[in-house]
Amino acid sequence: MIHIVFIVPYYDMHRDVEEAFQLISSEEEIVHETIVVKPKEEMQLQLDCDVVISRGFTSLYMRSKDILNVELKTTGYDILMAVKRCRETYRCRKMALIGTANMIYGIQNIRDIFEEAEVIHYLTDDRRLLQSNIERACEEGAEAIIGGRASCDIAQSLGIPYTLIRTGREAICEAVEEAVRFVAATRKEREKRDRLKKIMDYSFEGIISTEKNGVITSINKGACSMFHIKEESAVGSHIAALIPEIDIDRVVIYGENMLNELKRVRSRTITLNCVPISGENENSGMVVTCQDVTDLQELEAKIRKKISGNGFVAKYRFENIIYRDKGMEEVIRIAQKFSRDQSNVLIYGETGTGKELFAQSIHNVSSRKNYAFVAINCAALPEQLLESELFGYVEGAFTGAAKGGKMGLFEVAHNGTIFLDEIGDLSAKLQGRLLRVLQEKEIMRLGHDKVIPVNVRVIAATNKNLRKEVEEGKFRSDLLYRLDVLQLKLPPLRERKEDIIPLLKYYIERAELDSVRTLKRFSQDAEKLLISYPWYGNVRELRNFVHRICVLCETETAEEESVRKLLEFAEPEKGTGNGMNGRKMVALDVRKLDMEWSKAEIERMEIQEALEKAGGNRGEAARILRMDRSTLWRKMKRYQIEIKES
Repeated sequence: MIHIVFIVPYYDMHRDVEEAFQLISSEEEIVHETIVVKPKEEMQLQLDCDVVISRGFTSLYMRSKDILNVELKTTGYDILMAVKRCRETYRCRKMALIGTANMIYGIQNIRDIFEEAEVIHYLTDDRRLLQSNIERACEEGAEAIIGGRASCDIAQSLGIPYTLIRTGREAICEAVEEAVRFVAATRKEREKRDRLKKIMDYSFEGIISTEKNGVITSINKGACSMFHIKEESAVGSHIAALIPEIDIDRVVIYGENMLNELKRVRSRTITLNCVPISGENENSGMVVTCQDVTDLQELEAKIRKKISGNGFVAKYRFENIIYRDKGMEEVIRIAQKFSRDQSNVLIYGETGTGKELFAQSIHNVSSRKNYAFVAINCAALPEQLLESELFGYVEGAFTGAAKGGKMGLFEVAHNGTIFLDEIGDLSAKLQGRLLRVLQEKEIMRLGHDKVIPVNVRVIAATNKNLRKEVEEGKFRSDLLYRLDVLQLKLPPLRERKEDIIPLLKYYIERAELDSVRTLKRFSQDAEKLLISYPWYGNVRELRNFVHRICVLCETETAEEESVRKLLEFAEPEKGTGNGMNGRKMVALDVRKLDMEWSKAEIERMEIQEALEKAGGNRGEAARILRMDRSTLWRKMKRYQIEIKES
């Protein structure tokens, strides 16, 4: 039986969904539920099914919660019909498409169909930005809103004309068929894994069978190799000659199983499994399986390698780093030296400077390169979820724990490398657990009382000043000293000006666009402007800028004016290194920037711009800059900025 829950955003779709399930043919019985869900109601759903079908923000939410989900696609034809209905209903010339990127699909190809109408679009995967996007669209002249249920509900509450995008029957039928195929494929994969697990559990290197008196009747090559004996010599001899400590009566007479017992045989440790062979009236003998513990350890390593093949692989190498800057060359040289050592590494760098790129490169040159590289962002998950991901858990450890438990990332990374990004955001509790792992080289799964030894190299990264965090009591000093054995500081892009143009050219050549890329180069004046720009979001911001200008530019050469306009409206993410405290940059006039200006002068200008925007209100200016009022006051005194608070 396949249980499918179809979440629909509006009542009229219910009939089309029912028809789609009537048309589907499957060898298995299909049970389905159709639920009409208003925006945000999906968070209260208690789903017990094989797969969910949903669209828009609901689909994004299901993915974020690791719920098996098939996305109900909105086709270009669906959007086309929505635009047509909107024009006919409101007689409007300018309309705005609002919604998620996964929902508003194919808009680039249909905007030009309507010669007398203009269709603009605002895409976001953050539901919280919908209202601001709608308001912005209206400010830019949109007379009506076209979108999904969430967008239309907001438009209705604001008194703005709206048209709901309706999903066609063909897309609904396709989603139902895909859901059935998806469940079938998932089950096959699960069965395949279960078979493989049983083979791993019950296949051993050495196999011996005996009669009830202990005389060997057969022996495989694995056992012969383990005990250094030829098959013809072994058959007919007593098993006690090979394994003196074996208890034949316990197995054959009393019918007990001996499983996973460790025995010392001829200067080696083996695992021993003995099970009786049942006859008509009594046990007629036994089967012995055994394996060298050393071979088991090698097998464990192979299993971990297999796990690493499921995504825990370092893709990047030092050769992938694009640079001309001498300072960057020195950083790479130091990192290559770190690769040859086994000590923990702490990487400092602002956001977007390539901390994981360096971590992967270090791993791929190290002696651990054939094992897993596991990366996790310590700031991205709640404490309990992060703890279960790092250390694993046993079945029943907490509500919602998977049946059979789960291996933690430290176990997955055994003999390899684990990359802990944003280590400065680790909670005090997890700092203590991580310290124990580094000290004892062992972990304990949640809900378990047994320790598991792990051999893992830790590479941590942060954009915070951890020594300052220690002084403020936010980070453990003993953990810092364990992590900060080898230290690598990555320079921000504004200190690598020689690398800006090569990086721009690299990303232009590799821009992944839905349409043909026109842009090939920047003019000399545009390049000067780009070199002078501070790039507080570093390479990440630069890459996003390239994608943006590739989408918008219709000529082969981007001129200074086009670049300036894009940079003026950008609010690049500012790194937290160099005392920037993670603030968002106030949109500065790039024409005011000079290559020789210091960071202090740029920061002073930011503060002045923020105060001007806030009308002199220091509290509001501090909010814009994302800093404490006391910090703002101190910086105003430092830069001698005098302005009255309104």
